Amino acid sequence: MFTCDKWIASSHSKSIIGKEIVVIVLEDKEFWAQCQFIVKISEPLVHVLRLVDGDEKPAMGYLYDAMERPKENIKARCNNKDSIFSPFTRFIDSRWDKQLHSLLHAAGCLLNPKIFYSPSFKKNDVVRGFNCYVMKMKLDPDDQDKIIAELDLYNNVVGEFRHSLAICQRDKLNPIAWWTQFGCEVPTLQRFVVRVLSQYCSATGCERN
Repeated sequence: MFTCDKWIASSHSKSIIGKEIVVIVLEDKEFWAQCQFIVKISEPLVHVLRLVDGDEKPAMGYLYDAMERPKENIKARCNNKDSIFSPFTRFIDSRWDKQLHSLLHAAGCLLNPKIFYSPSFKKNDVVRGFNCYVMKMKLDPDDQDKIIAELDLYNNVVGEFRHSLAICQRDKLNPIAWWTQFGCEVPTLQRFVVRVLSQYCSATGCERN
């Protein structure tokens, strides 16, 4: 850009600021090293933004888990050096706690079979969030009891959930489609799941300065 005839002929190339920019871009190796570092750190977060604002699958069941992955990714990209990655992970935690984290996201994560049945999935915080969300919804007591009872079948892979087709489709169907297909034996929980996972997600909160 800064070596083309159009730039050279422009008034900007002759200004003080223009000349300073040319020196930075063409001669300052530290500038490009910093750009490379910024891309390396921001790339995992861009993936989350694309997930939230994308149309390919409902994001509600993925956001809670997705917000943990960038931190681990950034740590690895910084060679696990605390002094380098800590400012970025603290910023992510701050935004998550203040703007994005909610009981709804925890419930959505627990009800996503792809994540829930993953061997590496850490259930404790998500289960607590789910229970609090169920209580917060102030459902009919009978429905609340049915949801908890039916959730036990899901948790222990009982009934329709244990069939090979249901298992292999965990990673292939989006969560709502999976529950629609394999949640017929737990109708109250099935309706609750669709209600939770259909909630709208937006990256607007992430994008504000």
